[in-house]
Amino acid sequence: MDNYCLFNGEFHLTSEPVIKVDDLGLLRGYGVFDFFPIRKSIPLFFDNYWNRFKNSARLMRLPFEWEKPSFYEQLQRLIQKNEVNNGYCRMLLTGGYSSNGFYPDQSPNLVVTTQGAIQYPAKDYEKGIKLLSIEYTREYPTIKSINYLTVLLARDRLRQEEAEDVLYYSEESVTESSRANIFIVDQNGVLRTPKKDILEGITRSKVLEVARNIMDVEISDIPLQEVKNAKSAFITSTTKGIMPVIQIDDFVIHGGKIDPVVRELQAGLTALENQYIQQQQNVTT
Repeated sequence: MDNYCLFNGEFHLTSEPVIKVDDLGLLRGYGVFDFFPIRKSIPLFFDNYWNRFKNSARLMRLPFEWEKPSFYEQLQRLIQKNEVNNGYCRMLLTGGYSSNGFYPDQSPNLVVTTQGAIQYPAKDYEKGIKLLSIEYTREYPTIKSINYLTVLLARDRLRQEEAEDVLYYSEESVTESSRANIFIVDQNGVLRTPKKDILEGITRSKVLEVARNIMDVEISDIPLQEVKNAKSAFITSTTKGIMPVIQIDDFVIHGGKIDPVVRELQAGLTALENQYIQQQQNVTT
């Protein structure tokens, strides 16, 4: 079924061509995006995602003049038109059109789309996943840019080695996955997550909020060897929530056992999401 999208504030069918070929997002990979959940037709933690999106645009030197109230009103209309109950929304801000293929001639283009739910295999949460370590630091890691070249070039290796994703590290310390943040529970029961060269994930921030009520938390450099020596490791993202990691390359973490506190954090994150949804429902009724 054809859905609707928003292009610079106007509704279009997704089957309609809306962006011309001389957009710098296409020509130069110049653009930013954000991606957030829709639960019970409510944009989950919208303020957090909106602020990160605006910050990415600012750091990328892309003018962004939309006001949140007017955007949110259009977003709600888009959700209604596409009949999204549980799914996701993508906000994409491109570099804009360019006559010489380098300098933008016009303002950036804003494209907003929705999609349905994303389901990962239950075994990924029950037994954990495998990551492949790659020495790499993203350019401008605090910006959620549209550049995913490194992991896309590794996709054949990921399939061959049956890994879910990569784990980036720099100077022996881990930073992040290509689409998620990394956490460990160390041998002292402290929850740790890297502090630099990362995109500060919204789900990461919510997990830290939950964790501070139940355990010690430390935001610091984490050597790759300490991940392998951890009691548990997991990644967090908008689509994955909290997903346990039980293997890095050929090394199995803690004999493949998942620390019970990871399950406690999963339950706490779900409770926080439900609380937000209930609050938003109360506002609209």
